[in-house]
Amino acid sequence: MREIRHALTKEEYEELITLSYKEQHEMLFPRGIPETWLCGYGYYGHRICLLEGKPYAEFTLGDSCD
Repeated sequence: MREIRHALTKEEYEELITLSYKEQHEMLFPRGIPETWLCGYGYYGHRICLLEGKPYAEFTLGDSCD
């Protein structure tokens, strides 16, 4: 597994943490999960987090084309 991080603004972070997982997903992927993630390595979920005090959306992907 590998993680890809996308930096968020403070405002985006504060909004996302108030939402359910499904609502976060819809906000993060308004056009759907990228096809290369779904059909390539596999998308295994996301989390909203603070790393070293900075807000991120972290996406978990497979590390090979299973």
